[in-house]
Amino acid sequence: MKREMRRCFVLAYYSRDLHLRLKRLVQGDRSIDAYFQEMEMCLLRTGITEDEESTMARFLVGLNKPNADKVHMTSYTNLTELVHFAKRAEPQLADFIIRVVSHFPLIIVILHGATNNSKGLGCTHLLPLLLHLVQLLVQFQVLQNKLMQKAKL
Repeated sequence: MKREMRRCFVLAYYSRDLHLRLKRLVQGDRSIDAYFQEMEMCLLRTGITEDEESTMARFLVGLNKPNADKVHMTSYTNLTELVHFAKRAEPQLADFIIRVVSHFPLIIVILHGATNNSKGLGCTHLLPLLLHLVQLLVQFQVLQNKLMQKAKL
C-alpha cells in the first residue's frame, strides 16, 4: 500500500533530488549536530540502508576539514562515538581560533558580536570563514616580516 501511494503521488524527480542532496551534503556553516541530523534525514527519506562503516565514511567526508582532521586523530568504533568526538572537536577549534586571533582587535569585535547575538547561535557556524581569515592574516604577517627583512638589508 505504501509503495503504491508513493508511486502514485510522489513525483519521479523527488527521489533523484534526494539522492543528489545526500551525495552533495557537506557541513558547511552548520554545526555538527545540524549536519548529522540533515544526513540522517536524507538517509531516511531516500530509503537507503547502509552499513555503519559507510555511514561513518559519508559523515567524515562531509565534515569541514579542520573538524575532520581533529576527528581523524581519535579512534572510534561506531557512528555514535564518531559524532561524539566531532562534537567535542568543534568547540576546541572555536577556542583555538579565538586564541590565535586574539591580537587582531577587529576579529574579536566580529566574534563578540557573533557570540552575543539575540539568536544565541554562537560562533561555531563561522568556523570556516574564521579559519580562512586566520590563514590570510598569518600569510600577511609572513609577507610583512619578509618585506621588513628586505628593507633592513
